[in-house]
Amino acid sequence: MTKWDYDKLPKQVIPELSRAPIEITVLRVKMIGVPSPKMALADFITPPDEADIVSAVIKLKEIQALRLERNGKVDLEDGDLTIIGRLMVHLPIDISHSKLIVLGFVFGCFEECVKIAACLSGRNFFVTFHDARQRDRLAEYSLLVQWARPYFSDAIMRMNIFNKFLKLNARKDRRELQKWASDNNLCLKTLMEAYYVYEELKLRLSSRGFVWTDAQKRDRIHPSMYTLFLMIALCGAYYPHYFVQQPINYDFASASVGGKNPVNTVVISGFPPRYAPLYEQLLRSTLKNCIKTNATFTWK
Repeated sequence: MTKWDYDKLPKQVIPELSRAPIEITVLRVKMIGVPSPKMALADFITPPDEADIVSAVIKLKEIQALRLERNGKVDLEDGDLTIIGRLMVHLPIDISHSKLIVLGFVFGCFEECVKIAACLSGRNFFVTFHDARQRDRLAEYSLLVQWARPYFSDAIMRMNIFNKFLKLNARKDRRELQKWASDNNLCLKTLMEAYYVYEELKLRLSSRGFVWTDAQKRDRIHPSMYTLFLMIALCGAYYPHYFVQQPINYDFASASVGGKNPVNTVVISGFPPRYAPLYEQLLRSTLKNCIKTNATFTWK
């Protein structure tokens, strides 16, 4: 390490309590047998906010890492540790990803769920071009659709990419792997990071008594049922946080479509102002299957 690199290092290291997810901290406190996480964490040098601790306990109860009761009595700010919670402490991933692994083991899609958990723990696999001239948004979207077929799920998409990566990586042909990553606009470094997480998860899960499913036993399950079990595991792991819905700003929606009905109005931008009407016939022929013959075009 050079002196220039040394001088860039922070003078003080950020405490582990501030860097680690608060949910994992609560589980670790419960593992050592402390009665109340809220009271225990309050005595730390840099204690987290009480509201964050309560929110963490609620989230842990949602994913069944903690029971609703403590010593047989309902406690809103505490709960007894479950088997799932004990497992989550030993896995270096988000607690929702850990829940996915547990559900995968229950529904017989254990290996796939471990792969998805490893992939979701890292960054996006696709290379992002900050220069607009280097970006082809249609090609990027086509790649996403190609890898996500037939279920169009981000988790399934990452698993499909990772499965292909594992096959190529097993051949030990670096050039072939780099060419495949370049052709598919993938970041090889990010894939390798997911691979290391995957191997670490396999090691830790094996030490906790998890056994990998025999391929012959898995072949007995119909593919459609197998995929259904995988989707159920995904839904159960991330329920109820599928997406975040924000309140609809009706004034903004109406203004963005020029005061017309937002339900049946489409706004297309990017046309040259002077020559936009010349594209009307082309748009009508392109969209003939999804618009009415009396549809009106307004240019501004």
